[in-house]
Amino acid sequence: MIRSRFYTIMIVPDARSSIRTFLVNRITVCVALLLVLGSAIGAGLLVKEHLAARSEIASMKEQVAKMKEAVLTSEQARQLVQDMQNLKNRISDVGEKAGRIETMVGLDGELAVGGPDTGRRSGAFSRFYKGEQKALLDELSVEMGMLDATLDEQDVRAEALLSYLGRHRKLLNSMPSITPIEGGWMSSAFGTRLDPFTHKRTFHHGVDIACPKGTPIHATADGIVTKVKWCSGWGHAIEIDHGNGFSTWYAHCHKIIAQRGDHLKRGDVIALVGSTGRSTGPHLHYEVRINGKPQNPAQYMLDRG
Repeated sequence: MIRSRFYTIMIVPDARSSIRTFLVNRITVCVALLLVLGSAIGAGLLVKEHLAARSEIASMKEQVAKMKEAVLTSEQARQLVQDMQNLKNRISDVGEKAGRIETMVGLDGELAVGGPDTGRRSGAFSRFYKGEQKALLDELSVEMGMLDATLDEQDVRAEALLSYLGRHRKLLNSMPSITPIEGGWMSSAFGTRLDPFTHKRTFHHGVDIACPKGTPIHATADGIVTKVKWCSGWGHAIEIDHGNGFSTWYAHCHKIIAQRGDHLKRGDVIALVGSTGRSTGPHLHYEVRINGKPQNPAQYMLDRG
């Protein structure tokens, strides 16, 4: 059976909003998972650089305040101006990196904000040689204030970016994306098949993965265990609600480890493979549903290639 290259994603924003349905390419989802992780790490590093710049500005303000009460040497003045230029370059780099991450996650232009011109006046250093120490220090103080304003605007961008990544990470974490067991082989696919007991054509709402009894079964996305029960056909079975309309079922288990109400992370072991219920041998019956409607689980096993 040829595996579909697309996922159907349904999003229910809230009880008053209509359901939105998207058809998403498998490769796009793989890239998105990596992108959100990488972007989140990048955003975290930007926040770290941002805090360091804040600290450096505070230190320079204190340094300038002290220098106003002393007489600067030419070397001190040159170093002060150079420090200011280095700091401006760092803040500019932070802004550019934030812009690249915004572009990567599709926010190009949405979070863009204007900022004051932080370029050093061409005459600032020359004034020192004319004996205008106060003018130089005053001008540097003004520029530090402008850099503070730039960082304030970058705060807004960073907050919006982290919020965006947080929302989309939650959606991706709720989407089944891994094979529930390691190893094994798919003994029965999703769709119409010959029932192994009646030998009549019936619709199979999930996939069967054959593997040794006792093989660990993993949650395929973050979620909450909503049902742990015995079904006459499925034997020991467990359901996980992943949010955003996604739910998964794991049936014919030998032993169920997770309990109703447990909060799970993708990859957590929830049960062991067995052959309980209506079964011809050890295997896992696995279903993926969106708002209760069965989907082809093979489309949600990114790690199987």
